[in-house]
Order: sequence, then structure tokens, then C-alpha cells
Amino acid sequence: MIAMVGSIGYEETESDKPGSSVDACALGGVVLKSVAPEGVPVSIRIDRSDQMLVLSITGIAGLVVAVTMAIFGLPPVDIHSPFHYAGIMDPLCGGTRAARLTAQGNLQAAWRYNPLGVLATVAAALALVRLLVGLATHRWIGVRFAWTPRRRRIAYAIAIAAMVVLELRQQGRADLLMQRH
Repeated sequence: MIAMVGSIGYEETESDKPGSSVDACALGGVVLKSVAPEGVPVSIRIDRSDQMLVLSITGIAGLVVAVTMAIFGLPPVDIHSPFHYAGIMDPLCGGTRAARLTAQGNLQAAWRYNPLGVLATVAAALALVRLLVGLATHRWIGVRFAWTPRRRRIAYAIAIAAMVVLELRQQGRADLLMQRH
């Protein structure tokens, strides 16, 4: 087997030791592994196959939608919730326009509409780059999180707090978000 040692190089190993901090994915007898130091909750690994296929497909689909909107314009159908017309914005309001503007390269205007749309479009582009590099090299970059109940609660709390902040931000931009485009 092959193991990635730190970030310097690779060494061959015979077997995995139970309870070690080595994370591996076996395919066809060849394993590329990343070694994470003890206590670090995130490890980056290099695999022989795409272990995050859903991410790749979702990223490509999202990027295709963003680029299509950049070329042809916004969808001709109304995708707003009923609350939108009462002046109540949700955290996703402006995301479609932000994705379109990001694909057009207008990041400042996109950020004004919704920073989540910018982040989602950039993440989709990175997923496409990851896919293309993986197809070309047959090496797939993967990330693994060591979730504990405590880390999961902290992650949920951060996500909920971020959505509340984004909701307040979007509500403050209701006039901009209610304009017809």
C-alpha cells in the first residue's frame, strides 16, 4: 500500500493498524492514504477513485445552471416564496441573481444580492476543478471530518447563527431584493 506522510511524500505500508489516525480507501489493492496528526478533526486524503461523487455531480449541475443564467438570463418563472411579496426575505433571497452575476464575473453586485450565492457558485467551480484534476490524474482529493457529538453541536450552532445573520442581512436589503430584474 501507499501512504501519504505529512505533506512531503509517500511511503509504502503493509497494513492499517486498528485505532490509528490513518484514513484509507481501498480500491483494487492500491490505497492512497492521508495521515492526520492526533487531535486534528480534518484530514485531506488522496484516493484512487472519486469518493465524493455526489459533490462532483452537484457542483457540475450548479455551475451549469449559473453559466446558463449568465448567458440566457434569469428563469422566466417566478421562484419567490409568497412571503417575498409581503416584504419578508429569507436567507436564500437573491441567491439566483447572485449565482448569475458571479458566473458573469460581477462579484461585487453578486455579493450585494446574496453572499451565499457567490460562495455556492465558487464552491461549484472548485468541485469542477477537482473533478477535472481527478479525471486527468486518477487522484481524487477528499476531505474527511472526524465528527464527535460536541463538534456536531458546535457546527450546527455556527450554521444556525450564520443563517440568522444572513436572514437579518437579507431583510435589510428587501428593497433591492424586491426589484424586478
